[in-house]
Amino acid sequence: MIRSPRRSKYVTIAAGFKCSDGFVLCADTQESGTAFKRRVPKLEVRPKIIAPDDKCRVIITGSGSSSFVDSLIEELWKGAQRASESRLDEVTGRINSALIEHYRKIWSIYPKQVNPQYLPSADLMLAVWTRSGSELYLVRGHDMTQVQGYGALGCGDELAQFICEPLFNPEMIARQVVFLAVYMLEQVKQNVLNCGGESHIAILQNDGTLSTIPPIAAFLLTNHLASFDKALGSLLLASVDEAIDDKTFRRVFTVFRDEMTRLRGQYRMNRVEFWKDIAQAQVELQRIAKKLLLSKAKQSTSRKSKRAR
Repeated sequence: MIRSPRRSKYVTIAAGFKCSDGFVLCADTQESGTAFKRRVPKLEVRPKIIAPDDKCRVIITGSGSSSFVDSLIEELWKGAQRASESRLDEVTGRINSALIEHYRKIWSIYPKQVNPQYLPSADLMLAVWTRSGSELYLVRGHDMTQVQGYGALGCGDELAQFICEPLFNPEMIARQVVFLAVYMLEQVKQNVLNCGGESHIAILQNDGTLSTIPPIAAFLLTNHLASFDKALGSLLLASVDEAIDDKTFRRVFTVFRDEMTRLRGQYRMNRVEFWKDIAQAQVELQRIAKKLLLSKAKQSTSRKSKRAR
């Protein structure tokens, strides 16, 4: 990775999960430089417009020098598109060739005496779908390896793996893994320097279906899971406290159960009310936009009439 004050970096947390019905990839949105930080999307979905005859579909996220990450993602996608047929080995072979070629091309620009640690590099996580199968891959530098279960990259990778290890199960479906991804991202953003911003999450199903989770939906889940997490703490400690007799513990558990039920009901109600407000806001924005268009049309007609006179 080039350590230059003029370059921004994807100093990030990103992760990929292999589920029973597909893949979930997630990332934060904070990009950091020497004296600044900004919000940028770090999940790339290709193709951007889905077609029935697509040879492959890919979700990619990464960490490293931002300009190099961006160029590398584009080159890998170009490589995937050069595949002669929709076979996993063919597509990934093309991606791997593009990976090596891009490193060779960029590194050849630098003088041979440059220390390798100052050459641009990137770590990527990518899920690849083809008609013959799909897989999850981790790219570190110019090495591409298959991921079993899950993997994380970026400066928050150690905490991410610590959180996911006891919670992740390969038999989980993508919908369930989304909850884990939301929880993990929030914990990392709260506790690791240079990780932050919105949580972006994308799903690639085994049938090739691509979808993304709206950041606002991830935000709602984050708040809900934080409330559950806090309530769980009291029960966890009480479960091993020998000073608490069984009768008292059952009372503590009952309080916990009632609180979980209340929080679950509150989440459902808040979710319904929130999306209702969003729908109403969209209707109002459409009304305002239509009004502005009509106003511009009238002004245009009026100017034409004046010119005609």
